[in-house]
Amino acid sequence: MPTDSAPKGWKIQKLDDIFTLSAGGDVNKSLFSESQDLIHRYPIFANALTNKGLYGYSSDYKVEQESITITGRGDIGKVFYRTGKYTPIVRLVVGIPKDNISAKYMSYACSRIRFFNETTGVPQLTVPQVASYKVLTPPLEEQEKIAQILATWDSAIEQLTDLIAEKQHQKKALMQRLLTGKQRLPGFNKPWEKRLLNELFKIYKGRDLSKNLVSISGKHQCILYGEIYTKYSEVIREVVSKTDANLGVPSISGDILVPASTTTQGIDLAKASVVLEDNVLLGGDINILRKKNELSSEFFAYALTNVYNFNIAKLTQGITIVHLYPEHLKGLVLYVPELSEQKAIADVLMAADAEIDLLQQQLQAIAEQKQGLMQQLLTGKIRVKEDCNV
Repeated sequence: MPTDSAPKGWKIQKLDDIFTLSAGGDVNKSLFSESQDLIHRYPIFANALTNKGLYGYSSDYKVEQESITITGRGDIGKVFYRTGKYTPIVRLVVGIPKDNISAKYMSYACSRIRFFNETTGVPQLTVPQVASYKVLTPPLEEQEKIAQILATWDSAIEQLTDLIAEKQHQKKALMQRLLTGKQRLPGFNKPWEKRLLNELFKIYKGRDLSKNLVSISGKHQCILYGEIYTKYSEVIREVVSKTDANLGVPSISGDILVPASTTTQGIDLAKASVVLEDNVLLGGDINILRKKNELSSEFFAYALTNVYNFNIAKLTQGITIVHLYPEHLKGLVLYVPELSEQKAIADVLMAADAEIDLLQQQLQAIAEQKQGLMQQLLTGKIRVKEDCNV
């Protein structure tokens, strides 16, 4: 943040000069409710980020002014703009603006501060630490205009985020109906067959690919175990790793990959991905399902991940490290439609994925544009005009 100079008419001020700062305390259990009702009307906010830190509801409140909060524990330094009456808890830092200060503007300005913890032990950001940080402060009228512009971008981001969540919910419901035969696509009415996984696929185990051999400039495309979790959705569209050694099991396009171990819980192993290329080297700790006959790999990847996930979790072994072995998967019971219906269902679900992917790309682009605009507006590199345009 700037410390030596400011645009004409702006000031450099410590947060202690801008806000009356305080920190939340413990939850008053006698006033608390998990849900809102006629008595417990006022939200309680904590240091969490989910749902902007909403913890529950109280029959009383501690803050009634427009304000900002800054997370003081956990993921410290996250800023939220607050309106209405509420209660802060668990050392959540509250800033109530003083004269000629817009809380909305300061929520944007403070979000650009890189707060850090100066203590040892439990990560915590204290009020004295917050008080010493500095921000650029334009005149109140300019603060309000900048906040109005950025709020327009926030509204667009929020609407798109809600739309993505709605599309994801619709897709989840659609998967549950289509992948179980509860809803049939037009033109399909043949009964589904009950089959064992071993009747449809040969099941292999990948071979180790040392991370030390992996580089951007390597010769052989490869997939490491961890990438099934971090880089691929249910249908793999690209292979991002390369290795200098030809060690893993070469793929055949259409192979389905299922993780073979995890340190969390068995349900996390029910994450199936499809390889869309031949001769991609498949690393260790990966179960490889290779089709015996013509099947829609995409259909089965969706089904294994979203319908048979709990059945797969029951097949796992281990406590600290949970394992899923090929011999366990062989007896998994599946309900299988004819090939044409498999493909039709997969096409519908992939189209839903493509729509969600496009919306997420749009959301990322808007968020990046907003960040660029914040950089210009909150440093005074671009000054707002009287009509609120930039």
